[in-house]
Amino acid sequence: MLLSASLALSLLWLNRGAWKTRLPVLGLGALWFLSALGLPFLMPLNVIINEHRLYLPLLGFAIVVGTALPSLQRAHTALLVLMCVIFCGLSISQNRLWQNELQLWGTATKRAPNSFRSWSNLALAQHTWGDRKSALVSYEKALKLNPGHARAWNNLGLLREESGQLVAARDAYVRAAEQSPSFSGPLANLGRLALETGDLQTADRVLPLALQRNDRDVEARLHQGRLLQILGKRDSAQAYFEQVLVLDPVSAAAANNLGLLYAERGELVSARHWLQRAVDSEPGDSEAAANLMLMELESEGVERRQAYEQVWERFPERLEVGKALADLHARAHEWSAAEAAYRTVAEGNRFVAGLQAALGEASKASGNMAQALTSFRLAVQESDQDVRLWNSLAAAAAALGELEEARKATGHALEIDPDNAVARANLRRLERP
Repeated sequence: MLLSASLALSLLWLNRGAWKTRLPVLGLGALWFLSALGLPFLMPLNVIINEHRLYLPLLGFAIVVGTALPSLQRAHTALLVLMCVIFCGLSISQNRLWQNELQLWGTATKRAPNSFRSWSNLALAQHTWGDRKSALVSYEKALKLNPGHARAWNNLGLLREESGQLVAARDAYVRAAEQSPSFSGPLANLGRLALETGDLQTADRVLPLALQRNDRDVEARLHQGRLLQILGKRDSAQAYFEQVLVLDPVSAAAANNLGLLYAERGELVSARHWLQRAVDSEPGDSEAAANLMLMELESEGVERRQAYEQVWERFPERLEVGKALADLHARAHEWSAAEAAYRTVAEGNRFVAGLQAALGEASKASGNMAQALTSFRLAVQESDQDVRLWNSLAAAAAALGELEEARKATGHALEIDPDNAVARANLRRLERP
């Protein structure tokens, strides 16, 4: 903008000899240029991407150039060409910033380090590209600049959840819900997370609140249906899934859950119909395809563990299938096989609810106390109010001679449940000389 203004004024000066004949046109162009800039010229706006505000003013700039150009001498024309080359170079340089969002918003944060929008969008881009560590830092910087932004808190919650920081994720969702009384997303996420971690009481509390804020929230309605299905209220669950499909006819998640619901009832024809509809609605999502394959194998009489092994081999990205297979090994007290399967799931580098607690138990049962200690440390970060996990952490730490850590873990357990018999027994053992 400043270069354009300088060039316009330079042309007026170089063309001062023709002012008598062309002054009205030149004046009109200059006046148009400066007037169209308006307040942004005098008071810069706190907006990073604002080039569009030059579109109208540049018409006046073109009038000045077009009027002055015919009377310029050769040297002056060379100066004009030089200025055009400079502008072209600046345009090429600026266009490179638009190659991807990481580069665009990374540059924006350097040029405007106090811009909430720049940090928030950079965090979202980093999250999308899988750079969770950098995204966490960027979200924290954004929220320092604007701590009342509900969607940024909600996005931070999603990122923390993916990173396995469940306690911090819950805190972020709560902050998001507090900042915007009409935003249902954080409560829907709280309910979904509660379902995944088996906290049905919290899910039953927050999901209706999400629907009170927005009764057309598809995610909240879907998770409410899942909650009812878990509670055995299949007819009510079916009604919620069908309502989701009214709001979003191509919802693969709703069709998938309807398929599982019919499978629970033993209505395999309807189950196949809905699972296939889920596959058709979202071909790239393998969840419904894995469920359909598992149902077909079990209906053919394939043993349950073998069925899960075949499905996991076909869909290795479905880590939930791998965990379910490991759970089957654990129920059969096949601890080595269970530990191996849990470890393979953990190597998938994606959060799976309850995985670290299960891996800790399997490792402890198979005698791998070092892995058990590592897993229980991670598990208590996911569920810091679970007394059983703190007791398990204390036992694993004590077995490896980490007595101070064992005492702290036992203390946490007793803070949550002062009368817990296992924690009290652990404390007595730790206090012995």
